Amino acid sequence: MPIIQTHNLSKNYGKKTVVNSLDIQILQGKVVGLIGKNGAGKSTLLKMLTTYLIPQKGELKVAGFDIYSEASKVRKVIGYLPEKASVYPDMRVKEYLKFRARIKGVDHRDVNRSVEHVMEQCNLLPFSRHLIAHLSKGYTQRVGLADALIGRPKILLLDEPMSGFDPEQMQQMLLVIEKLKGDYTIILSSHNLEQVSAICDEFLVMDNGNLICQGSLNSLRKKVKQVERVDLEIQHPLEKLKQELQNSKQVKQIQIIDSKANDWQHIMLYGYRNKVGLLNWCSQFIQERGYPIRLLNEIEPSLDAIFSQLIESDKESTTTSAQKSDDSDTSKVSP
Repeated sequence: MPIIQTHNLSKNYGKKTVVNSLDIQILQGKVVGLIGKNGAGKSTLLKMLTTYLIPQKGELKVAGFDIYSEASKVRKVIGYLPEKASVYPDMRVKEYLKFRARIKGVDHRDVNRSVEHVMEQCNLLPFSRHLIAHLSKGYTQRVGLADALIGRPKILLLDEPMSGFDPEQMQQMLLVIEKLKGDYTIILSSHNLEQVSAICDEFLVMDNGNLICQGSLNSLRKKVKQVERVDLEIQHPLEKLKQELQNSKQVKQIQIIDSKANDWQHIMLYGYRNKVGLLNWCSQFIQERGYPIRLLNEIEPSLDAIFSQLIESDKESTTTSAQKSDDSDTSKVSP
């Protein structure tokens, strides 16, 4: 049974719909990347999961508890880290976490043990006596994550937890989150698919309040009309080579990287993925003509390119559906 389940979940701010009829199922123990541009509805969805915001309509169950009638039980199974950790900078790390543990109702006999455990999980033990105000942004966020872990929640909601991090801080935070895999169900929101791909089991892709798709990285790749790229170094006069390649339906674009001595050409070929495959077509093209080559390599598209294609494909689908609807309405009008 899913640990998080929504049906027709919606939220409006005035007349603006920010989350639109979401149907989501998330299994226990999964790390899920919630991906979307700024304004896609990610933070609003997470805030509804925490019970901070109440949906306009729809069903939402968290760990079997109903968001409307059992909100207090939902809050006990949720740990939440916002984009900027809400901490008291004038307190020391351990002092602050003990304070938070008492607020969360941790038994006074277990406070020290609980705080030591979350500091260990977040690699904060060497900083237990440091003032939070003296910590870097990365370590301040770790204090916020340790706070979210107090009380042993089943679910962690991390809302853009690495926003503004430098590459080293980002890598360290990802390592901390990766250590938590399996012990918690984690939803990690980000506008950068590349950033979180290594630790996520599956992804929810949102745009303008709508769920574009849900699935593993491989399933996302299959959903888009993916562009293939082939890096090729081949010996043949450039203009003749371009003409031969342009006559093929397989090649959609040719990028000249370098034209070298003795008619050696370094080029990048682009084409849409199909049953033949651009790399296989290039191999056959070369064998049939006997042209010498020094390099033939397929380059996988970046994850950010996949994300952009998913968004564009959804917009194209929406536009096509709207046009069909308009055409249908027009056809019903009597002359």
